[in-house]
Amino acid sequence: MVAHQALRISFVAVGATLVATVIPSSVSAALPDRTSLTIDCDTGELNEDDHALATGETLTVTLVNCTTWVLKDVDSTLRTKTNSGATTVTSTGVSITGSPFVFTVLENSDVQIETDDFVIDDPETEADEGVGEKIDLDVSVGFPLDPSSGELLVTDSVTFSGDLDEFTVLSEYGTDAGSPGAIYLNGIEECKIITGQHIYKELRIDVLEAGTYTFRKIWNDPIHEDIFWGVPQPQLRDSFLALYNGFDPIDPTVNLVTCNDDVDDVSSVWSQAESFRASRSMTDALIETSSGFIIDNQFPWISAVLQPGSYSLILTNYRPLAVAWTGTETIAYEMWGPRGGIRNRGLRIDVDESLLDRYEEIAEQLPDTL
Repeated sequence: MVAHQALRISFVAVGATLVATVIPSSVSAALPDRTSLTIDCDTGELNEDDHALATGETLTVTLVNCTTWVLKDVDSTLRTKTNSGATTVTSTGVSITGSPFVFTVLENSDVQIETDDFVIDDPETEADEGVGEKIDLDVSVGFPLDPSSGELLVTDSVTFSGDLDEFTVLSEYGTDAGSPGAIYLNGIEECKIITGQHIYKELRIDVLEAGTYTFRKIWNDPIHEDIFWGVPQPQLRDSFLALYNGFDPIDPTVNLVTCNDDVDDVSSVWSQAESFRASRSMTDALIETSSGFIIDNQFPWISAVLQPGSYSLILTNYRPLAVAWTGTETIAYEMWGPRGGIRNRGLRIDVDESLLDRYEEIAEQLPDTL
């Protein structure tokens, strides 16, 4: 969860449109506690069964209402322990005695909690309807990876709530991406997006030094379902980042520099995470940032060589919303590049002209020096 300190607002004119730029202060990012989890066997498996750890982290799991069930490490990695590490869990399983019952996952592991009568009907599909019960917990570890060039310049967040601006993606804005309604925006294969209405936030930045810059999503609040076991999918789970020389919501193909839907489409980045996953036989490939966040394959990541000038970073969603937006969600992101290379001007928001007039009246009444 990302918390802001105070904001300051400056007013600028862009063409005939009056806009305010919200200048965010430094962000204090509170990482979630990934190291503890409670599972209730009476409730069963909720939503997704994945859970992520950073390098060196362990996961302490407390089971309740699971007496007489069996705890198994399906892939026999021997990384799951009970009784303060005295008993190693294997694929044969350990009987769960009492409630609560605590075990620890030391690294990645394929954990299964099942009733003693559980049977897999079909090993290929793992169909198990009507034959016992099971709860899966697939623990994966992130691969430490930051952008290959530059340094961390900005860590900040943007919140989606209330009435949100929208733009429309039409089929003629790109090439067919091979799935229903999907196109590659401007024909860029890393820019897969579904046609329709998209909510968005626009961040205004100034590039001060020529060089390679990277922009990546690092966090979702509510938390992403592939990062923490049992949580529901957030509305913005599958985000989309796009960088523009100047964003026109009437035609999102104009001035497009680059964009991305999923980091696993960026082969130079994701191939490293995938190799790490394969080496450990993990369920999921994940990226661990130096700031301690975990990046899932659905988090966007874009890099481009930029010249000095003004740019807009658009945060939006891959899919049009099925229903009207409700609630509040926050996305945290990072900007990387040459030292001192970015001035983060913050969110672009439309401002009523009367508000600007009042702002100018107050400014005129202030002394030249304070």
